[in-house]
Amino acid sequence: MEEEVLGGDESGRQINPGHDRSRFRVKKKEGIMKIKCLQENLNQGLSIVSRVVQPRVVLPITQGVMMTAKDNKLILATTDLATTLLYSIPAEMEEEGIACIPAKALLGVVENFPNSTVSIYTDGAFSVSLRCEKNKIKLQGYNPQDFPLITEVTGPHFELQANTFTKAVTRVALSAAKEESRPVLMSIEFRAKGSNLNLIAGDGFRLSHEVIGLNDNLDLCALIPAQSLSNLVKLLKDTVRVTVEDKMSKISFESDGLLMIFQLISGQFPDITPI
Repeated sequence: MEEEVLGGDESGRQINPGHDRSRFRVKKKEGIMKIKCLQENLNQGLSIVSRVVQPRVVLPITQGVMMTAKDNKLILATTDLATTLLYSIPAEMEEEGIACIPAKALLGVVENFPNSTVSIYTDGAFSVSLRCEKNKIKLQGYNPQDFPLITEVTGPHFELQANTFTKAVTRVALSAAKEESRPVLMSIEFRAKGSNLNLIAGDGFRLSHEVIGLNDNLDLCALIPAQSLSNLVKLLKDTVRVTVEDKMSKISFESDGLLMIFQLISGQFPDITPI
């Protein structure tokens, strides 16, 4: 018997985090998934999304990578609850489905496979088997229904050039505070007024300010964790689509098969107008 899910449970508690609302919707048969993909693509995708997987966590499943096979794509998703990464790669589908496997263990296996086709299939018992030429291994996973909620980011959006954005974030992040007792000063403020996006960071002693011209007229203000953004921004390529949630709790950056979602920091950044 088939049931429709959104990469989560039957109630649809976990939905796609992009503007394509069908991205995670799959037909699954009791957890069975059978797909094929290239080792090179799978290794690259796992290397990217594993960057937010922490060695010590309160919630063990956040050490897992959620794998959603649908529409000839394999979507890899990881989260540390503050930052979520998704990366999609081409895949040949025999059976669409979902699985959740320890990310570091899976990466360790895949990066040692030869550069060939990898077959991936599940047995309905939360384990995943991988085969690449003469290599075969089985990894025990988690119940994918327990993977943390990933919600869609909807709201005002605009586009940036990755190269310009990366340079601006890298320069500004150097002035952000490091003390966790001051979360607002550990952020980069995104302040858009009209056709300019201002990136501002300061720790009380240093202050950095970069301006990026936009093709759109916007009015928004958001605080993004400086360390997380600066560590991941170099993964973005070409044109970046930026979406800020209407309720100002999340922001997403999407480019070239990669989607980053950040929880915004609450609070108000000091006014630098008099400076």
